[in-house]
Amino acid sequence: MNNNLGIKEWGMFINGNWSFPKDRSTFDVENPYTDECIGTLPIANIDDVNEATSSAEDHFNDDLLSLNDRYNILLDISKSIERDADLLSDILVQEVGKTKTEASGEVKSAIDAFVLAAEEAKRITGNEIPMSNKITDEKSKYAVTMKVPSGPICAITAFNAPLNQGAHKIAAAIAAGCTVVLKPSPFTPFHAIHLVNIMIEAGLPKGHIQLLFGGVEVGDALLESQKFSRYMFTGSLNVGKQIAVKAGLRPVILEMGSNAPNIVHKDADIDVAVQSCLSGFALAGQVCTSVHRLFVHEDIYQEFSDKFIEKIKGLKVGDPMNSDTDIGPVRNDQSSYKFDKLIKEATDGGATILHGGNRDGRLISPTILSNLEKDMKVYFDETFLPIINLIPYKDFDAIIKESNDSIYGLQAGVFTSNLHLAFKAARELKVGGVMINDASRYRVAQMPFGGVKGSGVGREGLPYAIELLSDLKNVVFTSNNF
Repeated sequence: MNNNLGIKEWGMFINGNWSFPKDRSTFDVENPYTDECIGTLPIANIDDVNEATSSAEDHFNDDLLSLNDRYNILLDISKSIERDADLLSDILVQEVGKTKTEASGEVKSAIDAFVLAAEEAKRITGNEIPMSNKITDEKSKYAVTMKVPSGPICAITAFNAPLNQGAHKIAAAIAAGCTVVLKPSPFTPFHAIHLVNIMIEAGLPKGHIQLLFGGVEVGDALLESQKFSRYMFTGSLNVGKQIAVKAGLRPVILEMGSNAPNIVHKDADIDVAVQSCLSGFALAGQVCTSVHRLFVHEDIYQEFSDKFIEKIKGLKVGDPMNSDTDIGPVRNDQSSYKFDKLIKEATDGGATILHGGNRDGRLISPTILSNLEKDMKVYFDETFLPIINLIPYKDFDAIIKESNDSIYGLQAGVFTSNLHLAFKAARELKVGGVMINDASRYRVAQMPFGGVKGSGVGREGLPYAIELLSDLKNVVFTSNNF
């Protein structure tokens, strides 16, 4: 076991206690670059799930935090994350394979999430409801709305940005007054252990957070529980569909797949577009908002392509611990094999590799493909790999339609100096967010982040998630009864 991760406790956190039962199955977590085992953790069983969900329910019913308590705890959590920023960055580099720059950026995003949640916790208010009208005179009635915590929350995160995803879900839940059961990806559990330690240190009552480890079986057990009022999930479309079915009438916030379109029109600033679209290779392409289908107007296609490829040649692929590395490894071998399969299928079908197309183990060269057909998986599916499809176009209206021809709809990027076209794209693109003169990759904590179609349900931006985690209640007073 490599305990240079600086984690005080190893194991699950259930009912206010750290737990590493001796009779549980375990799993190893490996560094995706070195294959070194960085730790071994227990897999939760049904008893662990039942205890964690019962504890979350009991503490929700018996230990409601005031708005001021929520504010202070959230703010203290943000300060402790900032204090431990270097350590958390190192954890992310080791368990995710992020570069140091990417890991540092994720930690900063997590800090922002808790700060914003703290501020929003002070703004949870209801409204007065006008009761008098022409039809019925309700002079004896006075009505208001209250926003109340909905109940225990189940939060499930993916491997690619686990700290940021967990921070957004947990911070929103605490701000709303809810308890949380967190299940991180089994690929990336160690950041969560440190985060729970930070939250308890900051004064969060121990029963307000539960931490469970495991894969599909643990996820299924959590979906069978009737104790949760909401599910918050980041991951694949297939799993998201299962959560939606199992949740039934309970609201869900699901952030799933994407194959983000980005449009570079002929009047765009080419240099700005080139630099922005390099974000498609962040975390080796393992980001849901990554640049996927890159449509470039035919009048500037060659110039853009030449400049883009020249920039890509300067990107360094290698050890994520080195400060000058731009692209680290993909998280697992399955992703490497998927890359091989997609590239072979595409080139067999007539696609051209403009750059890259090769790998060394889990290190994959940033790859640009052209001459693609719409029925190729590398075009219509979410690759979650450092692959960008470069496609020329003639007509702006036609390319809006082609961008919308997808089961996904998370975010899009549009580069143009024409305000009319910018607004047209904003209105007509069937996505949750349109970035004008920036790539689809952009996101900050105060945005209502989420998608449409197969990309998701609900929104995860802090103000919007807090709203979704609260129940709206009518309270009507009849004055003649007092």
